[in-house]
Amino acid sequence: LWFLAAPAAAGAQSLLPSAGFYFQWGPMVSSDPRFAWNGAMGVNVDLVQYPKGRLTFAADYEAVLSDQLRAFQLNHENFALDGAASYDTRYAGLTVAFHHVSRHLSDQPNPNIVAWNVLDVRATRSVRAGLTTVEGELAYGRVLQHTFVDYSWTSDIRLTVRRPVDDRVALFVGGAGHLVGVEKEKYGRDGQCGARLEAGVRVNGRAVALDIFAGYERRVDGFPTELTRMRAFVFGFRFTKPS
Repeated sequence: LWFLAAPAAAGAQSLLPSAGFYFQWGPMVSSDPRFAWNGAMGVNVDLVQYPKGRLTFAADYEAVLSDQLRAFQLNHENFALDGAASYDTRYAGLTVAFHHVSRHLSDQPNPNIVAWNVLDVRATRSVRAGLTTVEGELAYGRVLQHTFVDYSWTSDIRLTVRRPVDDRVALFVGGAGHLVGVEKEKYGRDGQCGARLEAGVRVNGRAVALDIFAGYERRVDGFPTELTRMRAFVFGFRFTKPS
């Protein structure tokens, strides 16, 4: 995230110490014509910082567009809300979060409400080896409530490797994997898996960084009202915080 205010010093107690914003846009190359463009943006606010962690709130919005009827036709939208409390240990940052996702069709009837709520446990760690930085996250969540989807639990792994070229430019490669457990009696299908891989160049400014990336994504239940995977090559740019 792009931090608009510097976080408070480690170990300090502070109210609303920092906030952030990101924006991402780019084309998608897929055999499904409904997936032609992708845009996303979000905010992240540290509500309270305490000596060993923070209370945070995040909101994310994603828009998927097609070129079927007209250029840049909004197809469907995904919303996510996240409230979390973290605790920093010697080896990793531990977080408990309540995560909500809802998905909506655009410019067409939506016969189903598509949404789910997850209680998540996450562990994050960042390691530096010389000039190279490796950031990782593991997460597991129990689905507390859902409509339309058959999810019973979710798990995620994320890994990003960054290496600077000079004071302003860095190279990065990253990936995320997703496993979703399902209630098999609902639709008669097995657990689902998805992944996203990307690589690119980061240009750091004083207050914001620009990522230019290319990658590949296999998305679980890509279209909100269809229980099928979506595959696409992805390209684009993203504004984020400097590294």
